[in-house]
Amino acid sequence: MKIAVQINDQNAVIGFANVYSEEQLQTPGWQEVEADPNFNAENFREWELDGNRLVKIASGLSPMDELRQANVNMLLQLNTALAANKQLQQAIVNQTLTQNAINKQLADINQKLDSANSTKEEK
Repeated sequence: MKIAVQINDQNAVIGFANVYSEEQLQTPGWQEVEADPNFNAENFREWELDGNRLVKIASGLSPMDELRQANVNMLLQLNTALAANKQLQQAIVNQTLTQNAINKQLADINQKLDSANSTKEEK
């Protein structure tokens, strides 16, 4: 659906019309654009034109582009968390292997001590 928007020098939307004529589009500052489902009478001042497309002033993106960007950011955070989790799992494996090696050394030492004590008691 097309709408007519009125923009200022910075391309910010300062007015709009759902019903308009070709004559209105000839008036300086008015332009026909594809409507965005998120664009409405309550928030039209939060929008601007980028080329021939409505975008949010705050982000320079359409709501769909903002959503895509949020999804990309979320996936990046998820990948970072998964990588950290993998590192943590590897650290746990390494710690377990180290603890097992220490336990084996202690068992060997205890066996030698027991053997030495047995030999002492026999004498």
